[in-house]
Amino acid sequence: MHIRLTRWATGVADADTMAIDHAVNSLPLILKLAVMQAYQYGRDLGDERNAEVLGISRKSLSQYINAAHRQIALALSGDPAANS
Repeated sequence: MHIRLTRWATGVADADTMAIDHAVNSLPLILKLAVMQAYQYGRDLGDERNAEVLGISRKSLSQYINAAHRQIALALSGDPAANS
């Protein structure tokens, strides 16, 4: 399963888009699924429905999204610990 960002924002360099693509696609599967459901497929559904679609609690969805944000930020920071 691979997420591909489209160039939707002006001023976003191709290298930045590629780095974000790589960071998202390097996430553990459950985090990637949570990100995809919340931001790609279920933008208009709300947290409760998105969690239901994934078969998890709303609290778990929130925890997975927060963990994904942290891991993406760490990967984009250039910190070598992000690749371990």
